[in-house]
Amino acid sequence: MGFDLKLLKPATKGEVAVTGGNTARDEVLALIETQEALFAYPKANGQRLYEITDDTVTFTLRYGGKALTLLPNETKVSVPKDAFVGALEHYKAEVGKGSFDPQLEKNGAASASRKASAKATRDAKKAGALAK
Repeated sequence: MGFDLKLLKPATKGEVAVTGGNTARDEVLALIETQEALFAYPKANGQRLYEITDDTVTFTLRYGGKALTLLPNETKVSVPKDAFVGALEHYKAEVGKGSFDPQLEKNGAASASRKASAKATRDAKKAGALAK
């Protein structure tokens, strides 16, 4: 049985989440995997959320434009360089089992609010420019 091209339709903005696309957890897990890849291949291009100083790696994880709290009251943590991948794996497991869901929800809501506010400002400027 072949694929029916009639099943294809244009995706509308916001439809990805409804149809099972990336969730906040998926995005943070992908972010962690990216950091692991960047650490493994230092010459690769990409935004690093870690800094290596001597034999110590200081890092943070972000979602919705804000850093996640990794330890009580700490958004930035340090580990020995040889333990960095293990630390990322630990946080990957924690994110996967839902430990960070309250933070992800809070950061996602704050990000949506900022985006809505910025859109309102842009729309108001555009309306003012059109009125002139």
